[in-house]
Amino acid sequence: MSLSVAPPQRRVISIPKGATMKLYFAAAMILFPLIYRQLQNIIHQLSAQIIAAISETPEIALDTYRRNLALLNILPGVVYLLLATGFAILIRHTKYHIPEQFELKCPPQTLFMTYLCGITLFVTTVFALMFIPQTQTAQYEYADHMAILNQSPWLLRFIFTVIMAPIVEEVAFRAGMFANAKKIMPFWAALVLQALAFGFIHLDFSRDYWNYQQGLYALAVGLILGVIYHRTHSLTAVTIVHMSFNASNYYITPILIAMLTNQGLRSGMMIVMLLLLASIALSWLLISRMRRVEHNPAVTH
Repeated sequence: MSLSVAPPQRRVISIPKGATMKLYFAAAMILFPLIYRQLQNIIHQLSAQIIAAISETPEIALDTYRRNLALLNILPGVVYLLLATGFAILIRHTKYHIPEQFELKCPPQTLFMTYLCGITLFVTTVFALMFIPQTQTAQYEYADHMAILNQSPWLLRFIFTVIMAPIVEEVAFRAGMFANAKKIMPFWAALVLQALAFGFIHLDFSRDYWNYQQGLYALAVGLILGVIYHRTHSLTAVTIVHMSFNASNYYITPILIAMLTNQGLRSGMMIVMLLLLASIALSWLLISRMRRVEHNPAVTH
Protein backbone atom coordinates (compact mmCIF):
# COMPACT_ATOMS: atom_id res chain seq x y z
CA MET A 1 0.00 0.00 0.00
CA SER A 2 1.54 3.28 -1.13
CA LEU A 3 0.82 6.58 0.43
CA SER A 4 0.59 9.57 -1.86
CA VAL A 5 1.57 12.88 -0.38
CA ALA A 6 -0.08 15.89 -1.88
CA PRO A 7 2.39 18.58 -2.90
CA PRO A 8 2.35 21.64 -0.68
CA GLN A 9 0.09 24.26 -2.11
CA ARG A 10 1.67 27.58 -2.96
CA ARG A 11 0.25 30.53 -1.19
CA VAL A 12 -1.12 33.05 -3.63
CA ILE A 13 -1.23 36.65 -2.54
CA SER A 14 -4.02 38.46 -4.32
CA ILE A 15 -3.88 42.21 -4.63
CA PRO A 16 -7.27 43.92 -4.40
CA LYS A 17 -8.32 45.70 -7.56
CA GLY A 18 -8.40 49.07 -5.78
CA ALA A 19 -4.87 48.52 -4.45
CA THR A 20 -3.64 47.69 -7.96
CA MET A 21 -4.92 51.00 -9.28
CA LYS A 22 -3.37 52.87 -6.37
CA LEU A 23 -0.02 51.23 -7.11
CA TYR A 24 -0.36 52.28 -10.74
CA PHE A 25 -1.19 55.88 -9.84
CA ALA A 26 1.69 56.02 -7.34
CA ALA A 27 4.15 54.62 -9.90
CA ALA A 28 2.95 57.02 -12.61
CA MET A 29 3.13 59.94 -10.18
CA ILE A 30 6.82 59.21 -9.52
CA LEU A 31 7.92 58.09 -12.99
CA PHE A 32 6.56 61.00 -15.04
CA PRO A 33 8.92 63.65 -13.60
CA LEU A 34 11.69 61.16 -12.83
CA ILE A 35 12.00 59.92 -16.42
CA TYR A 36 12.21 63.50 -17.71
CA ARG A 37 14.93 64.34 -15.20
CA GLN A 38 16.90 61.21 -16.06
CA LEU A 39 16.65 61.91 -19.80
CA GLN A 40 18.07 65.37 -19.14
CA ASN A 41 20.96 63.95 -17.12
CA ILE A 42 21.81 61.23 -19.65
CA ILE A 43 21.78 63.54 -22.68
CA HIS A 44 23.76 66.28 -20.91
CA GLN A 45 26.38 63.85 -19.60
CA LEU A 46 26.83 62.10 -22.95
CA SER A 47 27.02 65.44 -24.77
CA ALA A 48 29.57 66.80 -22.30
CA GLN A 49 31.74 63.71 -22.77
CA ILE A 50 31.54 63.89 -26.57
CA ILE A 51 32.32 67.62 -26.61
CA ALA A 52 35.26 67.10 -24.24
CA ALA A 53 36.63 64.32 -26.45
CA ILE A 54 36.61 66.40 -29.64
CA SER A 55 37.71 69.71 -28.10
CA GLU A 56 41.36 70.74 -27.91
CA THR A 57 41.19 72.25 -24.42
CA PRO A 58 38.78 72.10 -21.45
CA GLU A 59 38.06 75.80 -21.94
CA ILE A 60 36.91 75.23 -25.53
CA ALA A 61 34.83 72.26 -24.41
CA LEU A 62 33.09 74.33 -21.71
CA ASP A 63 32.40 77.18 -24.13
CA THR A 64 31.00 74.78 -26.75
CA TYR A 65 28.80 73.08 -24.16
CA ARG A 66 27.36 76.38 -22.94
CA ARG A 67 26.69 77.68 -26.46
CA ASN A 68 24.68 74.54 -27.19
CA LEU A 69 22.91 74.36 -23.82
CA ALA A 70 19.47 75.28 -25.21
CA LEU A 71 19.74 72.56 -27.88
CA LEU A 72 20.79 70.03 -25.23
CA ASN A 73 17.69 70.99 -23.25
CA ILE A 74 15.43 70.57 -26.27
CA LEU A 75 16.60 67.04 -27.14
CA PRO A 76 15.42 65.30 -23.94
CA GLY A 77 12.12 67.15 -24.27
CA VAL A 78 11.54 65.71 -27.75
CA VAL A 79 12.33 62.17 -26.57
CA TYR A 80 10.12 62.59 -23.50
CA LEU A 81 7.14 63.84 -25.51
CA LEU A 82 7.40 60.85 -27.84
CA LEU A 83 7.35 58.51 -24.83
CA ALA A 84 4.46 60.39 -23.19
CA THR A 85 2.45 60.34 -26.42
CA GLY A 86 2.88 56.58 -26.72
CA PHE A 87 1.84 56.14 -23.09
CA ALA A 88 -1.26 58.33 -23.54
CA ILE A 89 -2.34 56.27 -26.56
CA LEU A 90 -1.86 53.00 -24.67
CA ILE A 91 -3.98 53.96 -21.65
CA ARG A 92 -6.63 55.87 -23.60
CA HIS A 93 -9.15 53.02 -23.37
CA THR A 94 -8.10 51.37 -20.13
CA LYS A 95 -9.41 51.60 -16.58
CA TYR A 96 -6.31 53.63 -15.66
CA HIS A 97 -7.16 56.50 -17.97
CA ILE A 98 -7.86 59.81 -16.24
CA PRO A 99 -10.05 61.92 -18.57
CA GLU A 100 -8.37 65.25 -17.83
CA GLN A 101 -4.84 63.83 -17.75
CA PHE A 102 -4.01 64.53 -21.41
CA GLU A 103 -7.12 66.51 -22.33
CA LEU A 104 -6.32 68.97 -25.14
CA LYS A 105 -9.75 70.61 -25.40
CA CYS A 106 -10.01 74.20 -24.20
CA PRO A 107 -12.93 76.63 -24.64
CA PRO A 108 -11.98 79.74 -26.67
CA GLN A 109 -12.86 82.04 -23.76
CA THR A 110 -10.59 80.10 -21.43
CA LEU A 111 -7.87 80.03 -24.08
CA PHE A 112 -7.70 83.83 -24.16
CA MET A 113 -7.81 84.11 -20.38
CA THR A 114 -4.94 81.64 -19.99
CA TYR A 115 -2.76 83.81 -22.21
CA LEU A 116 -3.55 86.92 -20.16
CA CYS A 117 -3.07 84.97 -16.94
CA GLY A 118 0.47 84.04 -17.94
CA ILE A 119 1.32 87.73 -18.31
CA THR A 120 -0.23 88.78 -15.00
CA LEU A 121 1.48 85.91 -13.18
CA PHE A 122 4.82 86.96 -14.65
CA VAL A 123 4.35 90.57 -13.52
CA THR A 124 3.30 89.34 -10.08
CA THR A 125 6.39 87.14 -9.80
CA VAL A 126 8.82 89.85 -10.93
CA PHE A 127 7.53 92.44 -8.48
CA ALA A 128 7.01 89.97 -5.62
CA LEU A 129 10.68 88.99 -5.85
CA MET A 130 11.60 92.64 -5.20
CA PHE A 131 10.13 92.37 -1.70
CA ILE A 132 11.87 89.11 -0.82
CA PRO A 133 15.22 89.61 0.95
CA GLN A 134 18.03 88.29 -1.20
CA THR A 135 21.73 87.99 -0.55
CA GLN A 136 24.27 89.15 -3.08
CA THR A 137 25.27 85.52 -3.51
CA ALA A 138 21.73 84.54 -4.50
CA GLN A 139 21.54 87.40 -6.99
CA TYR A 140 24.87 86.37 -8.49
CA GLU A 141 23.83 82.73 -8.74
CA TYR A 142 20.64 83.60 -10.62
CA ALA A 143 22.42 86.07 -12.92
CA ASP A 144 25.15 83.51 -13.66
CA HIS A 145 22.56 80.82 -14.41
CA MET A 146 20.72 83.06 -16.88
CA ALA A 147 23.98 84.30 -18.44
CA ILE A 148 25.01 80.72 -19.22
CA LEU A 149 21.65 79.96 -20.83
CA ASN A 150 21.83 83.21 -22.83
CA GLN A 151 25.02 82.05 -24.55
CA SER A 152 22.88 79.83 -26.79
CA PRO A 153 21.46 81.26 -30.05
CA TRP A 154 18.32 83.35 -29.48
CA LEU A 155 16.06 81.14 -31.59
CA LEU A 156 17.03 77.97 -29.72
CA ARG A 157 16.54 79.72 -26.38
CA PHE A 158 13.09 80.87 -27.48
CA ILE A 159 12.09 77.39 -28.69
CA PHE A 160 13.24 75.85 -25.41
CA THR A 161 11.87 78.39 -22.91
CA VAL A 162 8.61 79.34 -24.65
CA ILE A 163 7.61 76.14 -26.46
CA MET A 164 9.43 72.98 -25.39
CA ALA A 165 9.87 73.54 -21.64
CA PRO A 166 6.21 74.48 -20.96
CA ILE A 167 4.86 71.52 -22.93
CA VAL A 168 7.19 68.96 -21.38
CA GLU A 169 6.91 70.30 -17.82
CA GLU A 170 3.12 70.41 -17.92
CA VAL A 171 2.98 66.84 -19.21
CA ALA A 172 5.44 65.71 -16.52
CA PHE A 173 4.20 67.63 -13.49
CA ARG A 174 0.54 68.47 -14.02
CA ALA A 175 -0.78 65.77 -16.39
CA GLY A 176 1.63 63.15 -15.11
CA MET A 177 2.44 63.73 -11.46
CA PHE A 178 -0.48 65.89 -10.22
CA ALA A 179 -3.31 64.07 -12.00
CA ASN A 180 -2.15 60.72 -10.67
CA ALA A 181 -1.32 62.01 -7.19
CA LYS A 182 -4.88 63.31 -6.77
CA LYS A 183 -6.12 59.74 -7.06
CA ILE A 184 -4.22 58.49 -4.01
CA MET A 185 -3.95 61.51 -1.69
CA PRO A 186 -5.90 64.65 -0.75
CA PHE A 187 -6.01 67.46 -3.31
CA TRP A 188 -3.90 69.89 -1.29
CA ALA A 189 -1.24 67.27 -0.59
CA ALA A 190 -1.01 66.44 -4.31
CA LEU A 191 -0.89 70.14 -5.18
CA VAL A 192 1.99 70.86 -2.79
CA LEU A 193 3.87 67.70 -3.77
CA GLN A 194 3.90 68.49 -7.49
CA ALA A 195 4.86 72.11 -6.79
CA LEU A 196 7.79 70.99 -4.62
CA ALA A 197 8.96 68.65 -7.39
CA PHE A 198 8.53 71.44 -9.96
CA GLY A 199 10.63 73.79 -7.83
CA PHE A 200 13.24 71.10 -7.22
CA ILE A 201 13.81 70.44 -10.91
CA HIS A 202 14.54 74.15 -11.43
CA LEU A 203 17.43 74.03 -8.97
CA ASP A 204 20.83 73.88 -10.64
CA PHE A 205 23.10 71.10 -9.37
CA SER A 206 25.70 71.41 -12.13
CA ARG A 207 27.77 73.97 -10.23
CA ASP A 208 28.70 74.77 -6.64
CA TYR A 209 25.35 76.44 -5.96
CA TRP A 210 21.71 75.48 -6.34
CA ASN A 211 20.20 78.71 -7.74
CA TYR A 212 17.51 78.52 -5.04
CA GLN A 213 15.90 81.80 -6.18
CA GLN A 214 14.60 80.19 -9.36
CA GLY A 215 13.62 77.10 -7.39
CA LEU A 216 11.51 79.16 -4.97
CA TYR A 217 9.55 81.08 -7.58
CA ALA A 218 9.12 77.90 -9.64
CA LEU A 219 7.56 76.33 -6.54
CA ALA A 220 5.11 79.24 -6.21
CA VAL A 221 4.26 79.19 -9.92
CA GLY A 222 3.86 75.41 -9.74
CA LEU A 223 1.16 75.82 -7.10
CA ILE A 224 -0.78 78.24 -9.31
CA LEU A 225 -0.37 76.09 -12.42
CA GLY A 226 -1.67 73.12 -10.43
CA VAL A 227 -4.77 75.08 -9.42
CA ILE A 228 -5.37 76.12 -13.04
CA TYR A 229 -5.02 72.52 -14.25
CA HIS A 230 -7.40 71.33 -11.54
CA ARG A 231 -9.99 73.98 -12.41
CA THR A 232 -9.89 73.60 -16.18
CA HIS A 233 -9.07 69.86 -16.49
CA SER A 234 -7.20 70.92 -19.65
CA LEU A 235 -3.55 70.30 -20.45
CA THR A 236 -3.78 72.89 -23.21
CA ALA A 237 -5.01 75.61 -20.84
CA VAL A 238 -2.26 75.21 -18.27
CA THR A 239 0.40 74.86 -20.99
CA ILE A 240 -0.63 78.17 -22.57
CA VAL A 241 -0.39 79.87 -19.17
CA HIS A 242 3.12 78.47 -18.82
CA MET A 243 4.09 79.51 -22.36
CA SER A 244 2.72 83.01 -21.85
CA PHE A 245 4.58 83.29 -18.52
CA ASN A 246 7.92 82.35 -20.09
CA ALA A 247 7.35 84.46 -23.22
CA SER A 248 6.63 87.52 -21.07
CA ASN A 249 10.31 87.65 -20.19
CA TYR A 250 11.05 88.63 -23.79
CA TYR A 251 8.57 91.48 -24.23
CA ILE A 252 7.13 92.41 -20.82
CA THR A 253 10.48 92.80 -19.03
CA PRO A 254 11.72 95.60 -21.36
CA ILE A 255 8.42 97.43 -20.84
CA LEU A 256 8.70 97.18 -17.05
CA ILE A 257 12.31 98.35 -17.13
CA ALA A 258 11.35 101.34 -19.29
CA MET A 259 8.53 102.23 -16.88
CA LEU A 260 10.83 102.21 -13.85
CA THR A 261 13.83 103.87 -15.48
CA ASN A 262 14.56 107.39 -14.17
CA GLN A 263 11.94 107.00 -11.45
CA GLY A 264 12.84 108.07 -7.94
CA LEU A 265 12.93 105.49 -5.16
CA ARG A 266 9.61 106.57 -3.68
CA SER A 267 7.70 106.89 -6.94
CA GLY A 268 9.29 103.69 -8.25
CA MET A 269 8.15 101.73 -5.20
CA MET A 270 4.65 103.15 -5.53
CA ILE A 271 4.48 101.99 -9.15
CA VAL A 272 5.77 98.55 -8.16
CA MET A 273 3.19 98.22 -5.37
CA LEU A 274 0.31 99.29 -7.61
CA LEU A 275 1.34 96.95 -10.43
CA LEU A 276 1.86 94.09 -7.97
CA LEU A 277 -1.60 94.49 -6.44
CA ALA A 278 -3.21 94.92 -9.87
CA SER A 279 -1.50 91.82 -11.27
CA ILE A 280 -2.51 89.73 -8.24
CA ALA A 281 -6.13 90.86 -8.58
CA LEU A 282 -6.20 90.21 -12.32
CA SER A 283 -4.60 86.78 -11.91
CA TRP A 284 -7.19 85.78 -9.31
CA LEU A 285 -10.03 87.10 -11.48
CA LEU A 286 -8.82 85.27 -14.59
CA ILE A 287 -8.29 81.97 -12.77
CA SER A 288 -11.70 82.16 -11.09
CA ARG A 289 -13.41 82.63 -14.46
CA MET A 290 -11.67 79.82 -16.31
CA ARG A 291 -14.16 77.22 -17.54
CA ARG A 292 -13.77 73.54 -16.82
CA VAL A 293 -13.65 71.07 -19.71
CA GLU A 294 -16.49 68.58 -19.31
CA HIS A 295 -15.93 64.95 -20.25
CA ASN A 296 -18.44 62.56 -21.75
CA PRO A 297 -18.53 59.44 -19.55
CA ALA A 298 -19.76 57.40 -22.51
CA VAL A 299 -16.45 57.71 -24.31
CA THR A 300 -13.95 57.96 -21.46
CA HIS A 301 -12.93 55.18 -19.10
